[in-house]
Amino acid sequence: FFHTSDQSSHTSQTYALAAFELCTNADPFFLPFVSKIPQAEGFTPYYKMDPGFPSFVVGLAESEAVKAPIMNKLEQYAASFENLQFAWAKNSVKVPGKEGNYYPLFLLKTNKNTPAFQVNPADINTAEVTTNNQGKNIIDIQLNKASAKTWGELTSIVSNQKNQYLALVIDNEVYNAPFVKSPILSGRLILSGFDDEDSARATAIRLFNKE
Repeated sequence: FFHTSDQSSHTSQTYALAAFELCTNADPFFLPFVSKIPQAEGFTPYYKMDPGFPSFVVGLAESEAVKAPIMNKLEQYAASFENLQFAWAKNSVKVPGKEGNYYPLFLLKTNKNTPAFQVNPADINTAEVTTNNQGKNIIDIQLNKASAKTWGELTSIVSNQKNQYLALVIDNEVYNAPFVKSPILSGRLILSGFDDEDSARATAIRLFNKE
């Protein structure tokens, strides 16, 4: 459920669930790259955002309608760089000091245009639709032994970096971006960012054949 674009390739590929390393201002190439992100109507690029905004957000779109035309410009810009691509957040958020909600933009690291980790139905033992401690709808995923090992290896690497964020992506939209404080060796993966229980359940059925 993730479409990635390249341009030596920039053709669409589809994954059930993809995890990418997030670029932040801890990455040495980050500031030179985002300082030249193209401007567009309805879009606030990183260098015009409030300095207090999270280090992994590289831009803000003021509405759903402007996301597609802005992304066309962004993909053209990213095409000249290897192993980087943009993705919008699935949900809009409140932004301090601004009226209304905005859609954050993320910059993802890829490996020859593929994610660091991808999950398909065969990789999953269970996928339960439930709520977390804040009452938010989530899909609580338990990976099988082989995928749990790969997930553990990835989170071990990320937890030991300056940049400790991953992006969990569906259909080129970031559902959540967890901070990886320590390796996740249990094979557990939490997917959040759903509007309600029905949308979480529909996603579980569509992607994982789980109800």
